Amino acid sequence: MKKLFLIVAAMFAVVSFSACSDDDDNKGASIVGTWQHSREMGYEDDNGEEYEFDKICSDEYCCLIFDDGGTGRETYDGGSEKITYIH
Repeated sequence: MKKLFLIVAAMFAVVSFSACSDDDDNKGASIVGTWQHSREMGYEDDNGEEYEFDKICSDEYCCLIFDDGGTGRETYDGGSEKITYIH
């Protein structure tokens, strides 16, 4: 029984000191490009009056465009707004 305990303890020590690979290899990940909305949810403030919205975006012009350098724009219903983002 003592031998079994020592073997299990040795196996535990070996497994405890082994390392996994690093998962923080996001150097190649990028959001730059055009992303089409599929659904929008949130709320807006219209002169002090808040209202919620939840809509399905089927319009092909309803999208987010992320450029290099943390800038971009959101397009909707024929309009466009500038946006900034942090990556």
